[in-house]
Amino acid sequence: MGKRIALVLVLIVGALLAYNYVTLGRLTLIPSATRSEEEKELNSRETRVREAVRQYGQAARAAAVGGVDTTADAETARLEIERVEKRVEELQKKASDTVKEKVRQVQQEIQEAKRSIGIK
Repeated sequence: MGKRIALVLVLIVGALLAYNYVTLGRLTLIPSATRSEEEKELNSRETRVREAVRQYGQAARAAAVGGVDTTADAETARLEIERVEKRVEELQKKASDTVKEKVRQVQQEIQEAKRSIGIK
């Protein structure tokens, strides 16, 4: 009985650590509810980049399948990525030391997004 309780506790702690690592990028048992404004904005920008890549992919599939002109959708996605990149560069200049690593990760994701949709 004691071993089962210990096993359940270990599984719960492991699940919490995994969840916090995936969502926050840190191994913590209890997530801190207080994120800095910089972190919140970076997370928002990262989400916008992912959404723009998804939108570009949908436009490409629509063009391939139905022959529909989706250049406006693709251009919107490209412009969004460029806007996010400019804002992240501004954030990098004034970012605190704790956020600089997150800035580098977002910049890397932006570069990968630009490569995937053919932006130089």
